[in-house]
Amino acid sequence: MPLASPLSWAYRDYFTVEQKTLLEKIQTLRVEAIALADQGTLDATPISALVARRWVSWGSG
Repeated sequence: MPLASPLSWAYRDYFTVEQKTLLEKIQTLRVEAIALADQGTLDATPISALVARRWVSWGSG
């Protein structure tokens, strides 16, 4: 029986005015990703690449 999980603590679909102001000041974004599976670790490069593409698409890159 799967357990229902609450929304992730990192998920947010909006930002406050203060958070938007801080986001506008970001000059460098460092992404560290890890991919885990039942067989062990996997290459996390695709996750990092996706984050980089999304960051650029938001006009922040």
